[in-house]
Amino acid sequence: KPTVTYNKAYAYVAQRDFDEVVSLLNLQPVETGGNVKLIIPYDECVLIHSKKMKEAFITSPTQTVLDLFSNKARGEEAALEIIEKEFGTYA
Repeated sequence: KPTVTYNKAYAYVAQRDFDEVVSLLNLQPVETGGNVKLIIPYDECVLIHSKKMKEAFITSPTQTVLDLFSNKARGEEAALEIIEKEFGTYA
């Protein structure tokens, strides 16, 4: 069951895999209004405690919460829901 609905997807992609991912997903660059954002992390720490699900790795709940809090749209709402589901409660 989704925590919140959102119309954008974010993914961490290694620099060496960037072009291949763009090609495989048939992504096209846009100036505004894009709904997929590929992020090249400055190091591998964002993948600590990630889990493999099907063909992709999913960031840990902690990393996901940190990423969501930096999102101005519905990120905070989603982050608080994940905190409650994963850790029991929030202040």
